[in-house]
Amino acid sequence: MIHLAGEKRNNLDWEDLFKLNVHGTRNVYEAAVREKVKKVIFASTLHIHQMRKLFKSNKKISEKTPAVSSNAYGLSKILGERIGEDYHVNYGIGVVNLRLGSVTEDGLPLRNKDGNYREIAMAHWISNIDLMKIMNASLKAEGLITVPCTSANKKPLVDPKCVKRILGVNLSSSSEKYIKS
Repeated sequence: MIHLAGEKRNNLDWEDLFKLNVHGTRNVYEAAVREKVKKVIFASTLHIHQMRKLFKSNKKISEKTPAVSSNAYGLSKILGERIGEDYHVNYGIGVVNLRLGSVTEDGLPLRNKDGNYREIAMAHWISNIDLMKIMNASLKAEGLITVPCTSANKKPLVDPKCVKRILGVNLSSSSEKYIKS
């Protein structure tokens, strides 16, 4: 089962985020137990980290970077990951927590209002091609796995070796091609 549902708008109040992201995630795991699902792939987020602080410090996020969010959305996803861990321990469900970078509908990095690409967005962008590789590898993964995910960007926010080390995926995209010369 792949759990992509959730609310990403951080301007919602905590009650709405909790209802959609935390309570909703628990419902997914309850359904997984009831239907004897063997694995849940959970779309978490890099927002479970204080990304701006890490970006400014040039520290790379890895699977060992502590989850300390900077907003309510990040906190709701931390709780979603913890729910999965609980169901893994108590029911033996395989769990893959994908801490996804910036995924966009058009597959391009996020832009500022002036049309230029945001520097921090370039650091945590993930291409649709790389995302599909990660999803496919997640389907084969076993146990409880948490992996921060971005493409192989020039100035990555995530340690580019993480996805290879944890899931065996070679990333092929980079936001560098969107940088103006």
